Amino acid sequence: MVEVFNADVAVIYMLDDARAELKPRAAVGLPPGVEPAPIPVTVGAVATAISTREPVLISDGGGAGDPLTRREAFRSLMVAPLVVAGSPIGVLEVACRTRRLGGRADRLLRIVADRAAVAIEHARLENEARELADVVRRIGEGVVVSDGDDRIVFANRAFHEMIGGGEPLVGVRWTDFLAGAQDVRALTAQMRGPSFQGEVLLLTRAGDPRPVLATLSTVERHDGGGIQRIGVFRDISREHELRFRVIREQKFRTLGSLAAGVAHNINNRLTPVLGWTEMLQERLSADEPIGGDELKHALNVIHQGASDSVETVRRLQEYSRPARVKGPEAVQLRDVLEQLLALTRPQWDNEAARRGIRYEIDLKADPAPAVLAVASEVREALLNILENALAAMPQGGRLTLHVRGEDDRAVVSISDTGKGMSPEVQRLAFEPFFTTRSTEGGTGLGLSLAQEIVQRYRGTISLSSAEGVGTTFTLSFPSITAEAARTPAFLPSLEPLRILAVEDEPEVLDVLRAMLSSAGHTVFTAASGREALDLFEREPVDLVLTDLGMPGMTGLALAAELKQRRTIPVLLLTGWADELDAANAPSVDLIVPKPFTRERLFDALARTLPDRVRPG
Repeated sequence: MVEVFNADVAVIYMLDDARAELKPRAAVGLPPGVEPAPIPVTVGAVATAISTREPVLISDGGGAGDPLTRREAFRSLMVAPLVVAGSPIGVLEVACRTRRLGGRADRLLRIVADRAAVAIEHARLENEARELADVVRRIGEGVVVSDGDDRIVFANRAFHEMIGGGEPLVGVRWTDFLAGAQDVRALTAQMRGPSFQGEVLLLTRAGDPRPVLATLSTVERHDGGGIQRIGVFRDISREHELRFRVIREQKFRTLGSLAAGVAHNINNRLTPVLGWTEMLQERLSADEPIGGDELKHALNVIHQGASDSVETVRRLQEYSRPARVKGPEAVQLRDVLEQLLALTRPQWDNEAARRGIRYEIDLKADPAPAVLAVASEVREALLNILENALAAMPQGGRLTLHVRGEDDRAVVSISDTGKGMSPEVQRLAFEPFFTTRSTEGGTGLGLSLAQEIVQRYRGTISLSSAEGVGTTFTLSFPSITAEAARTPAFLPSLEPLRILAVEDEPEVLDVLRAMLSSAGHTVFTAASGREALDLFEREPVDLVLTDLGMPGMTGLALAAELKQRRTIPVLLLTGWADELDAANAPSVDLIVPKPFTRERLFDALARTLPDRVRPG
């Protein structure tokens, strides 16, 4: 630059972050030991150059007092602004000690300054990009940039580690890492919107689900080449574990109060079962005739009592068992509320009647869309609020639950006619460990956990209350399109099958044989895995039904051994179906929960062997 202008000195000054001072960044031609000093932007030639966006010339002793002339005596000095996108970022100074700048120097300096500004800005952006890329690579959160088809164009080291390392990810769809324990289709649709934040499960390359908090944004590419999705994923496995411990402790306390009521409920259901069973046995023993209507009534009572008992136990098991890691799925709030009312019925019905009080329960269910959430967590949140509502009415009262759709949201409100809350209590209601029931065993965690769960699914929770009138909690969730209605249960008709049934409980094996034989199937029975293997070698069969827990060889071990010998469908019968899936039962084609009905058993057969189902 010095040679271009035949000048003695050239200096580049850049505006500081406060845009109050120009600081030297590069200089040539200065005497040894001489350093250019910072210059205020409000005085002298630099102020004029920055304000007019034009070069300014100082010659032949002019500019007295100008900060640029204090450093050294120059015969001629010119300063031009460095401008990027219409905004000054600094100035360029050239100076001559003995000769005078003139002619077209100002025009040439403007051209040089413009090109220097562009080069400086490019260097700054490249440096920022390198620094940003380095930060992104080093941060603990996983960062992914993908194209419009969800194919990864960049993934940082943390995301690689989050999914277990392995091969490069460029070109892989990041949605392929969404674990199947959630409603992947609905979740993907939501994540492809303009923005998304929520908890999801990523599947590691080892096959383990990992809970993460995902934040995604869809943006237009700066070059006009379509859209990009930018995702930040934070591993929340530890938070999940801590939350699980707190919920488990609270759940144990709740179970204590539920257990007695459930036992009372089951006893009520089994009383007519035992009564009718004993009466039928006595009549049969005495060869007394039993009328058809009376027999039909007795069998209906027995069946209903047994079914109700099974359902009561199932609800208690569903609530009490440690949940497997599951991800979001389509959840109907009405279904959750109906489950909770059935689960807590001993509290607000049987136990209340024993104490001489009465609760009126009113469930209003208007059409409402499904929400994308983990069903057990939504159930936990609503149970905490429901229990608070019952506790607020120690002498009985009215509990109203209302599910509805509002715009694009699913809303549920729970109202009680209890004692209500003061403004101070309302203000503190969601604070962890705040409770007005410490003498009754309250922990102060229920509402804070409910709020955390609701907010995790981008929902809101609010309360309104008046002392002496009651309290209403309102929960609102973003909705998704509900899954298609389930097909009504029916009893499929199958072509005759040869079935091997394996069960160590004689009564269950006898029922299996009777159910299957009555539908025209040939049944071979075994009481153990070893006996089943011997039969399997002797008799050709179309399908195997096996219990899970058997002495000597479990149903899972039997299924694995059978599959090694030849390809054969294997159905697993178990009372612990909720804790099994394809990952920990790889040799099983289908899991049938116990206790099972004929409809459930034959539906499982039809799904396993669809080509053997008779049309119509």
